[in-house]
Amino acid sequence: HLGEFGKIGAQSTLELKDNFISIIEEFMVQYEGTLVLKTTPVSVVHNGQGSLNTSGNQGLASAGTGDVLAGCIGSFMAQGLAPFDAGKLGVFIHGKAADSLMVQTGYRGMTATEVINKIPTVIRQYETGSL
Repeated sequence: HLGEFGKIGAQSTLELKDNFISIIEEFMVQYEGTLVLKTTPVSVVHNGQGSLNTSGNQGLASAGTGDVLAGCIGSFMAQGLAPFDAGKLGVFIHGKAADSLMVQTGYRGMTATEVINKIPTVIRQYETGSL
C-alpha cells in the first residue's frame, strides 16, 4: 500500500504520488529484491524493470486479500518462477479473480475467501488461453 510504503522512506502519500518513479528507483537501489506495491494500478518492480497491472478492483480493499496475493506470489515462486515473473503473474491472477467476482456479485462485501476460491478457475482460464 502506498501509505505503508511511504512510512519505510518517511514520505507522505502526496509526495509518493508526485515523485512515484524516482522514489521507487531510489528504493530499489537501496534494497535488492522484487517490490509489489498495491496501488492503482498495482506496480511490480525488479532490477530496473517495472510492470503495471490493471486487473483487479476496489473489492480487493478488504481484510485478507493482501495475504491471498502474497500466497499467490509465493506459490508461483515455489513452482519455479523467478520473483519478478511470480509477482507479475500473482498480481494478474489475483486481480482477475476479483474481476470475475465483481461481475458475479459486485465488489461490496467481497471477501478474501471468495477470491481464494476463484483463483483455480482463473488459473485454468489463463492456462487454456480463455482469459
